Amino acid sequence: MVVYKLLLKADLENVESVVASDDTRWYIKWSCNNCGEKTENFVYVSKHESRENPKGRGSANLLYTCKFCKRDSSVDVVKGSEKPYSKSGSYAGPVVEFDCRGITPEEYEPKVGWVVRCESGTEFEDGVDFADDWVDYDDKANNSVGVYGVSGKFERA
Repeated sequence: MVVYKLLLKADLENVESVVASDDTRWYIKWSCNNCGEKTENFVYVSKHESRENPKGRGSANLLYTCKFCKRDSSVDVVKGSEKPYSKSGSYAGPVVEFDCRGITPEEYEPKVGWVVRCESGTEFEDGVDFADDWVDYDDKANNSVGVYGVSGKFERA
């Protein structure tokens, strides 16, 4: 069992923090620990999806079989590991941790499933998508809010 943490980096404008919503899907490119083969596409993992291992070794949030060497791997989102990001402009976190067996996270692609908390107390939940820069208007504070240039990197926990 190796635990990897996802560190986030973004520029925040009039935003106190961003946190993954309860139904976030984490889109990641993975590499096989046995042969090094990297997934061509982003494969998501969600804490709400659990699959039984067909070989009878429990369940996991993601079961993956390497296309090259056929080795089975599994990933679980570590319960209670999701934390808010609030340090604008530098890598900080972790925002989530993954328990990986036989597979290593390589690249993260931000998408939908975030909650933006503004300095005024306003929260945005619907339609928050970090695939591109995200902007909106905070009526309570009477100013614009934004999250720009979201990226992530993985480190061993």
